[in-house]
Amino acid sequence: MANFIDYVKANTEQSFADLPLNEVDIACLNELGYLPLGEWLQQPSLTRDSLCLKDYLDKEALVHFKHDFLVTKERLLLLESLLSSQRFADLSLSCYVNEVSPEFERQFAAMVLSLPSLKHTQVIFRGTDDSLIGWQEDFRMTYMREIPAQRMASRYLADFLKDFDGQAVVSGHSKGGNLAVYASSHLLSSYQEKISAVYMLDAPGLHQSVLSSFGYGNIQSKILAIRPKESIVGIMLRAGVDAKIVDSVSFGINQHNVANWQVDLQLGQFIKVSKGTDFSIALEKTFQTWNEELSSQELKIFFDTFFNLFMDNGIDSLNDFLGRNRDIPQKLGHVMTDYFQDLDDDKRRLMRKSLAVLVSHFAGHSLKNTKDNVSRQLPDFLKNLKLPNKK
Repeated sequence: MANFIDYVKANTEQSFADLPLNEVDIACLNELGYLPLGEWLQQPSLTRDSLCLKDYLDKEALVHFKHDFLVTKERLLLLESLLSSQRFADLSLSCYVNEVSPEFERQFAAMVLSLPSLKHTQVIFRGTDDSLIGWQEDFRMTYMREIPAQRMASRYLADFLKDFDGQAVVSGHSKGGNLAVYASSHLLSSYQEKISAVYMLDAPGLHQSVLSSFGYGNIQSKILAIRPKESIVGIMLRAGVDAKIVDSVSFGINQHNVANWQVDLQLGQFIKVSKGTDFSIALEKTFQTWNEELSSQELKIFFDTFFNLFMDNGIDSLNDFLGRNRDIPQKLGHVMTDYFQDLDDDKRRLMRKSLAVLVSHFAGHSLKNTKDNVSRQLPDFLKNLKLPNKK
């Protein structure tokens, strides 16, 4: 089973004339969007002047960089492989931006990677990690017409394209894919003509107000959505286009990691499968039900209450809830019972209604890796929540 790192190593001597630029190349460059390249180059705010990464980064030093949610082992190995590859010899960075504002609950990062010899330019929007803070921002897209990061992405892309002469690819993974489409759909028509493709890599969809807009209609045919077979993030909201569903190792949220997507080394394509897993399909229906049955204000109350409860009780990532800690479901049941007593009747009714929909689907389609834990602990979890039976 091969991934994008295997692909880069297998094709290190392949020119773009022999193996044309493809979706795996695009995904590889997009993954670099998660790395603090500007900070590593000691230039946290890069202008349009490009810096060739091979000239400024010491690949031997990469092994000593500390790993975290964004700087993963796989991404460092990918960067090292790209720096050693003749195919990507002139890979260059420009227009790097990384802004974090806890006050406004906003995190935004973007950059431009280019291959001058190929005249390839790729505008990359950084996505989220598996922390609950990042996921809370993703879920806000279900009830907000515009989040701060989307507004910043629109401004960033317009500023870049204003003086850009040529064709550019716009891409993003997770929240970054949403930003890529949102920003592209809010451009002047003359700027949209400079975009050759927009890649959504396991990214949440968009608010209906965006999907029905004139600007979105202009770029819809350029959108390429790709997601793993057990997608969780990529089935939030509708993207307005059919996604290519690809094979992936691991389960559940771990499939969100592009390093787990399976690659055809010769073709430079992700290996396609016929449909998503039962779990992903059930979760997609759950999200659709939420959006159909709950108002934007109800969704806001639900998600803000739910995520704040998790984080207030030391649950920092989805992996905590999906089975790594066997005590989490039971602990949450007790905590939520006490928490509900302090809510007013309307909010308590809304929380129970929303959770009943979620749990009814989750119970029937548990993750394979966590199925035993979930099925064993779910009855106590529901009992402690005192959820109404689904009619």
